[in-house]
Amino acid sequence: LGGLCYLRAEAGVGIERIDAGTLLGAYGFFISLLAFMVAFRNNQGWSRYWEGATLLQQTRGEWFNAISSCFAFCNPQPEHKEKVVQFQGLMIRLMSLLFCSAITSVSDQDDFDVIDMKSLNPASIDFLLTDFHNNHQTRCEILMQWIQRAIVQGHHDQTLTIPPPILSRTFHELSRGIVNIQNARKINDLPYPFHCAQLLTVMLIVYTAGICIGSAYVFEMWESASLVTLLNVFSLWCVNYGAVEMERPFCAGNHGLPLHREVRSMNECLLVLMLDQTQTVPTMRSSASNRVTDLITTQPILDGIPQSELESFFAAAKLSKAERRSRNVTTLIKPGEDANLNGAEADEGAILGTHREAPR
Repeated sequence: LGGLCYLRAEAGVGIERIDAGTLLGAYGFFISLLAFMVAFRNNQGWSRYWEGATLLQQTRGEWFNAISSCFAFCNPQPEHKEKVVQFQGLMIRLMSLLFCSAITSVSDQDDFDVIDMKSLNPASIDFLLTDFHNNHQTRCEILMQWIQRAIVQGHHDQTLTIPPPILSRTFHELSRGIVNIQNARKINDLPYPFHCAQLLTVMLIVYTAGICIGSAYVFEMWESASLVTLLNVFSLWCVNYGAVEMERPFCAGNHGLPLHREVRSMNECLLVLMLDQTQTVPTMRSSASNRVTDLITTQPILDGIPQSELESFFAAAKLSKAERRSRNVTTLIKPGEDANLNGAEADEGAILGTHREAPR
């Protein structure tokens, strides 16, 4: 570029200067088409990225609400407590494994966390991990069938005491979640058309070479020509490469969706469902007022709480993370794994730590 400017302006070489208007007219159609294709690909890339994030959130919401409904439908009678606890533990393990397998089926990663998979029936796990079923898409269908069968069996043995028409909403939420995963797979299975991507790349290369020559003709100083060329070429190539990264929302790296964070968050929400406090409906104080004038009065969330309860709360907040977990998470590990835990006091780390990685 500097050499062309020097030949025209300094060396006296007889290169006729082309008017800027003539140059823009010659390249106007080409530049307009190139800008449209770059903007179109960037728009498609963002649409695919946003669609992937939306489908991921919808799947998580549908499946978590389905499990939460199953917990709400459980039989509250004391004689069924043991069966209810077994059913709830099975459901969160299967749902954790299902969500992990679903995310793995749409991404190129397979190191997501699951909740205590080793506590499941070894024969079932071996069947799930056989070479014939060593496909994450097939695993999702198998796990979905297991969850649906578990719900039906729970309703049959009175673990779930709810009328079938109401229970059917759980199956609807499970089905909508698996449909969202199928739509998410479409993003990976159908990339941006190859011929359009190659045409855009060729046009960018031609534009990169053409603007160098055009800037050398229009500008007398090589500094100005270089600056204009750099800004134009750098901007178009950056937008194009940005679109390429957004077209793959489920890939690994900083430009992909935070899949590990979503899986961990789903597991934490499932574990919260097992807490006794979560399954116990709050009661009102005997001194509570139900007058409209009192109900519409707003106040900070901590107002009205006795000082002794506040001090106990803030004292608990200063505990270490492991201590808070040991006080709040119910038992999901087998007896004897930790001699320091008893009854409803179990460490959440024992649940996530028994088998943290998904089957490869």
